Parts: sequence; C-alpha cells; structure tokens
Amino acid sequence: MNRIFSNYILLTSLVACIADIDALAQTKVTYSVQSTAGGSTRVGLVKLIVTAGQPSPLGRTSQGQVTLSSGFIYTLTPTSGKLLPPAGPSRLTAEAISASEINLSWTDNSNNEDGFRIERRTGIEDVRFFTVGPNVQSYQDRGLNPGTRASYRVLAFNAGGDSPPSNAAVEITATGIRGDVVRDFKLDAQDVGSVVDIILQRAAQRITRLDSSTADTNFDGKINVIDVVYIVREATRSLLASTSLPVNTDENDASGELRLGAANLMAGASVKLPVTISLVEKATALQLKLRYDSEKIAVDDPILSAARPGMTLFAARDKNQLAVLIYSLSAEGIPAGAYKLLEVPVRTGDTDFTEVGLQIENVLFVGEQGKLISVRVINEAATLKINLPTAFALSQNYPNPFKAVGLNPQTEIVYSLPAAAAVKLSIYNLLGHEVAILANAWQTPGVKKVIWDGRDKQGNRVNTGLYFYRLEAGAFVATRKMVIY
Repeated sequence: MNRIFSNYILLTSLVACIADIDALAQTKVTYSVQSTAGGSTRVGLVKLIVTAGQPSPLGRTSQGQVTLSSGFIYTLTPTSGKLLPPAGPSRLTAEAISASEINLSWTDNSNNEDGFRIERRTGIEDVRFFTVGPNVQSYQDRGLNPGTRASYRVLAFNAGGDSPPSNAAVEITATGIRGDVVRDFKLDAQDVGSVVDIILQRAAQRITRLDSSTADTNFDGKINVIDVVYIVREATRSLLASTSLPVNTDENDASGELRLGAANLMAGASVKLPVTISLVEKATALQLKLRYDSEKIAVDDPILSAARPGMTLFAARDKNQLAVLIYSLSAEGIPAGAYKLLEVPVRTGDTDFTEVGLQIENVLFVGEQGKLISVRVINEAATLKINLPTAFALSQNYPNPFKAVGLNPQTEIVYSLPAAAAVKLSIYNLLGHEVAILANAWQTPGVKKVIWDGRDKQGNRVNTGLYFYRLEAGAFVATRKMVIY
C-alpha cells in the first residue's frame, strides 16, 4: 500500500498519544515527521493535535510511533521543547457604523491560535481587552459613547504565548449631530470642507456609510449643495455662540495670512474695510468672526471681492458680532495667491466717540481632504479713528428726482456738523410754505443722514413738483432744491 498522506491530511486526521509528550494535552505542537513504508522514507514538518491518553482512531501508537491503517509508520519527534506562539494578525480596519458601535475586521495569518485578544484604548489610562475564539476575523464593539475616539490592536494567542500585535486602527463614533462629518461635536468650516470633498469626490479615504449618512443632512439619499447650505447655516450659528478664540499672530508658524485693513472713518459716514488673504495652497472653506461694539458702529454683510465660480459667502449676526463662512463647490476652490477677498461695510452713527474697533476672531481655513491651514491674522482695524467734519455742509439729496408713489418712495439728505449745534431741517414748497420738518433738535458733531418719504406734517403724500430743503445749524444756513415726480 503506497498511498501517500499529505501534510493537510495529517494535520486534520492524526490524534496521537505519544510517550515522551504525554504531559501535553489539547496542544498544537510542531513535529518532525518521518514515514517509512515499502522501503521509502518521507520527512516533513506538521502540526498535530495531541490529546494525552487517547489512542489514534486511525491506528495504534507506541513509543512515539503512529501506525496508520495504510501501513505507513510515522515517527514523531518534537522539534522544540516548547509550543511556538501563533503568527500575528494583519490588515486591521475599524469602521464606525453609529454613535455607539465600531466594526473591526482583520486577517488571520496563523493556524494554531487558541483565540484573539482585542485591545481598545479610549484614553491614556482607559484600556480594555476583549477575547474571541480561533479563526474569528471580525468583532463589533458596542456600547460606546457618541463621539468616542478609540484605538484598536489585535493579537493572536495560544499556550506558547502571544503573537506580535496587528497594525493600529483608529476610529470615532458618530456624535449624533447632523452634518458633523469630522465628529468633534461641533459644526464648522472643517465639516463644510469635508462635505465639499465628498461632493467633488476627492476625499482622502473611502467614504464610509457613516460619513454618507452624517453628511446627508436632509435624508434624501444624496449629498449635494443642499446639505452644504444646511451645515453652513448651522455652523455660522454655532460660531456666533462660540467662545472667542485667539488668532495666530506668529509669522513663523503660518502658511498663509489674513489681514483686516484699516480706513479713515468720518462720523456718521460709511466706509468699506478690505480683507485680504495670502495663501500658498488653495482652500475649500474658511470661517471667521468679526467682533465690534454695535453702539458705536454698524457692520453690514461683507461683500466678496474675489468671487470665483462656485464660491459662496454666508453671514449671520447678533448684537456685537458677525459670523462669516465662505466655501467653494468648484475644483478651483478658494485659490492660492495674494488678493482682496472681502470688503466689510462699516457705518458710524451719531456718536461722541473718537475711536472704534473691529476685531477678527475664531479664524479657520480648511484645505482639501479636511486639512487645516495655519493662517496668521493681522488686525489693522482693531483701533479706528473717527474723524469729525471740518465744516458745516448740506449735500444734494439722493435720489433726485425721486418718485412720490411706489413701493418705497424716499430720498436721503446728508449734512455735516463740525461742532454740536441746534439743528433744524425743513421742506418747503414753491409758495414758501413749510410742509415738513425732518429734524429739530440739538445734535452732536458728525455726518448726519435723514430720510424723507415725501409726506407732509399731517402724513399725507405731497404733490409732484419742485421743493426746497433748508438746513439751519447755529449760524449756518443752506438751502437746496429737489424734484418729486
């Protein structure tokens, strides 16, 4: 009988009781195997399951020999005095599937393990271990808190010891906040940039099911500009409610620059402050917050100066701050280079203040694939001087002529006061009758603006035609014409 048994058959078939290793029970050991039959000799290495005190179901055992029913006699000799540890697992991956669950999977590279030990770290001192049986290649870690950042490693073990650990895999569970793709319990420009990357298909890694479900803020099965707009709106609201954070002013620790320029302010007048940037790499999204004293100045919504296709600005405000978020859905993004990005309209009212301030805070620039770009911030508008007019003056109304009827018929009259004075501003018809009084009080210095809606003292619409408006301020008197049609 010359039938040859392969190593695989030996591995799965032989159960031996061997005199010199009776002390080992249910243990996988590596042996040198020599077989003799019909004058031939075969030598190889096999791993056998040895059970003390149990005979082989395929033959008989005696003094370290196993005789199979085939007629072959195998002499078994341990190659070492102790059991060898298993080979280590590899290709460990972790994927969060909810706010409380992370799925693990790995490759089993051994055939003699008794099981696998999973190490989970969620903090410096928070380390936990979980054990699964042999031949298992996955594990679901449940009961985690939302937003948990966990690091995992897996190793195989047997009576001979532990294998080397697998690679480390890090994952974060969902926070339960719609749009929080970064999973940091807040919505900001980094989440906006991440969703833009998903839309433009340039994410650094594959998009997981959790990324898709978190980015799909309206649950329509699509990730598009609607989801971006939702995150932008919520991010600006969060920015207004956030604590003011200092900005980076270190020139040596930045790859870009954001500068809020200064300008001369006239009391009661408007001016546009420039915001310039200098970037060495393009950005996907950026955010900033402007803080000011609303009792001294008014800040209108910024205007994009360097608009590119796909670039959008969103602003939100409360009493003393304005949140701004800019993003781009084009491949060009927010381009690299040095240029004026925004203009911020600022108006001063009737005030006795000689200085006002506008401060940039909470700046965040996001590049492709969620990369944060370090930007140095320069606040030239932190202190702005308010200049007073040097002479009394009455300007031409605007618009002129203006309609007496329509949705919002009105005209604006501007005058300048270099010093405080008793002021009276009146409207007269061609007959010299005073038809309206627009101002009649003591006023502080500055540039003043008054709106007339074309109504007389009784609130009635005046007739079309030629009218005069007259300013009396102390000893100063001036009169100009206007036309209503």
